[in-house]
Amino acid sequence: MKTRGQNNEIRFRVIAYNAARIANLAYSLVRGFLQSRERPQLKYPLNTD
Repeated sequence: MKTRGQNNEIRFRVIAYNAARIANLAYSLVRGFLQSRERPQLKYPLNTD
C-alpha cells in the first residue's frame, strides 16, 4: 500500500502547485487591471502598499 500513499502525496503536491500558480496569475491579472484602470484617473498617486 506504499505506492498508493505516494501517488496521493504526488497528486496533492501537483494540485497545491497548480493552485498556487493560478492564484498568483489571477492576482497579477487583477492587480494589473486595477492599476491600468486607476492610472488615468489619479492626479495624486498614493502608495497603498
